[in-house]
Amino acid sequence: MFRKQYLSQNRKKTDILILAESGAKDARDEHAWSGDWKKAHNSYWASGPETKKKGHTGTGMSIHLGNTIPIKDDTLLYADQKGRSIIVKLKMYNKDTIIIGLHTDTHSAAEHTNSILRLERALSNTNISPGTTIILATDLNNFFIPSLDHHNNNGKPSEHHAFPEGREAFSRIISKLHLVDTFRTMFPNKKEYTHKNSTISKSRIDYIFISEI
Repeated sequence: MFRKQYLSQNRKKTDILILAESGAKDARDEHAWSGDWKKAHNSYWASGPETKKKGHTGTGMSIHLGNTIPIKDDTLLYADQKGRSIIVKLKMYNKDTIIIGLHTDTHSAAEHTNSILRLERALSNTNISPGTTIILATDLNNFFIPSLDHHNNNGKPSEHHAFPEGREAFSRIISKLHLVDTFRTMFPNKKEYTHKNSTISKSRIDYIFISEI
């Protein structure tokens, strides 16, 4: 019910909406739930296996395109089989654009890294023409710059969201695509956080990266 209400309300005023944990399990869900975005431009899905953890699905990504800006020639380039990432190519304001959504796995360090490596491989197989604008939105479940994006209240290094191999893999993507952290570009030294682990630590694990200007 929340999904239906949320999409129905936002389709009228949203340019581009990137959702994680959509909960879509298969093509049947994708087809049914696309109706919640009806009369807007289009929606694309990366379904994922259902999880048993109560309260959230953990998997499923989607990108929803509205009618508020000129968009054309949109197509799905990649949908991760585990519902962790999605890539859509389009023309926005008549400019080649690629939209990427990523929600990393946190069940283990290996699965976290693998969810990033699958996206890295997909991007390496994607033909990106020079001058293409890239927008990458991610629930990284990791802190990109430990000294700025993570704080432990007891002053000791925290293991929460500490996945160094995953951070290294994600850094390669950012470097290869020449992307910049939008928040860090505007606020180079500011410490803000998007996730709290009880009273122990807090981290900035949600990011939007865009092409360098």
